[in-house]
Amino acid sequence: MQAGQVHWNAARCCHCDACLQACPNLSSPRTHELSSGQLMKKILRAADFLDGITISGGECTRHPAFLQDLFEQVRSKTRLSCFIDTNGSLDLSQYPDLVACTDGFMLDVKTIDPQEHQRLTGCSNDIVRQNLDFLLAAGKLYEVRTVLAPGLSHEKTIRYVAAKIQDRCIYKLLKYRPLGVRPEGLHQFGRQNTVPAQLDAMLSLARACGASKAAII
Repeated sequence: MQAGQVHWNAARCCHCDACLQACPNLSSPRTHELSSGQLMKKILRAADFLDGITISGGECTRHPAFLQDLFEQVRSKTRLSCFIDTNGSLDLSQYPDLVACTDGFMLDVKTIDPQEHQRLTGCSNDIVRQNLDFLLAAGKLYEVRTVLAPGLSHEKTIRYVAAKIQDRCIYKLLKYRPLGVRPEGLHQFGRQNTVPAQLDAMLSLARACGASKAAII
């Protein structure tokens, strides 16, 4: 630790993940800073073995200019597809050039209930809902994901999302797993996986509401 930050020594790293526990934000310090051009060189070396690239995070849409620059390079130099994995916190309608060079978006919809979303994340879900509509209309929504964590209003969320997307994209219902969850999350959601009966019930609900491509993950 130096000045309250964990500094990673790649030469001595044994991948024990102790650095994650030492970090106040439970964030991995095992990172490298690369320009879009430097990253493009790495992509080109592996391009023959890939179908596409997906940028996730953290929240990668905090760097929209970087994403657009990288994707434009990928599209001009390779046959690879370009996808974004996002929590939907950026108003994507304000970035038409980024959307245009992105093949598909994977969107997290944690809960459709405004108060519940505010309690979970500390912010409104208005932009998430806007992005759901915008990406559907643009034909850019590849999948929606909802984690079936205990105590949340899953039925309300699944009904809303399924009615919106129908068969136009994948709907992944993610089983809650306590492994890797922060202490405050464990306090709220517990230490047990989502039970199979609930998974089956939520999958049936999604499909009954029109999400024909719904699946449990």
